[in-house]
Amino acid sequence: MGAASSSVVARLGLPVPRFLAQPRPAWLGVAALGLAAVALGTVAWRHARPRRRRRLQQVGTVAQLWIYPVKSCKGVQVNAAECTAMGLRSGHLRDRYCAM
Repeated sequence: MGAASSSVVARLGLPVPRFLAQPRPAWLGVAALGLAAVALGTVAWRHARPRRRRRLQQVGTVAQLWIYPVKSCKGVQVNAAECTAMGLRSGHLRDRYCAM
């Protein structure tokens, strides 16, 4: 949008905006500098603000732990179980994760 666009705007009799009258690298450089300043300011602000540590609060105690490997069958009481993406597992027993 250099001289060619300015001459088209001038031929139409419209006033040429100031940002178009300047060479492209000048206003483009100012925009890039402003964007970089905003990005650096955001990063500095995020690192400077104090981070709140989440305090965990005990809300209960597990008294019994049951695994139900088969739908509508009696569960099996276990002392410990491993939490996996598929559900609880204790040895060869798995809690059902898909019930139809």
